[in-house]
Amino acid sequence: MFPVFKTKDECVVAHEDYNEEVHLLTDENLNEEILEFVVKNIFKKAQDEKLFIILNGQLCQGLIEMELSLRDLKRNIKNLKASKFRGKLLTECQNCFKQFFKDKMFDSQAAAEDMDKEEFKAA
Repeated sequence: MFPVFKTKDECVVAHEDYNEEVHLLTDENLNEEILEFVVKNIFKKAQDEKLFIILNGQLCQGLIEMELSLRDLKRNIKNLKASKFRGKLLTECQNCFKQFFKDKMFDSQAAAEDMDKEEFKAA
């Protein structure tokens, strides 16, 4: 997801000069397709494999922290809004939540219509 990007600390360890143009993660050099793919797969995996929900949560936390580090931002609540991964993950949660209740409302409406038909037949 972040192939060539490095933090300042990683550059020091690798004995490289830190260059923001090369190493800093920005919205312009983030691959949105890969980000979308990663978010959807982690979310789907979390839904399908509930035993690993804590692991998936830790994975998401780690990816958000790594993204913030690559953006050269401190890991604090104020900077969380800068995380594209977090934003996409929240959007995926909202869409799933909306779809769940949309389906439930449709099921409830269908059941109510069936009850009305039964009452009409009985009369």
